[in-house]
Amino acid sequence: MQIEPGDPKVAMATETEVPSLFLHGELDTVTPLRDVISQKQYFKNNRLDIYNLSHDILSSDECAENVAAKFIDDNTIDQKSLNCD
Repeated sequence: MQIEPGDPKVAMATETEVPSLFLHGELDTVTPLRDVISQKQYFKNNRLDIYNLSHDILSSDECAENVAAKFIDDNTIDQKSLNCD
């Protein structure tokens, strides 16, 4: 097909300190949990909340909406405080 390789920078992992919340379904086949776990190290200020669901957690679970709202309200919140209470 004679396709030239792309810029190597495009394939590099993103590294950021932007607060990042990962809401993930352990049954997700689109983005497997192992991929999220292996990549979250590059997001220095990250939280990971796992649900017994598949893809598209935010629109599928009221608890996830509450967790996201807490994180948006205070992105320094610790992992154990990210709950549905």
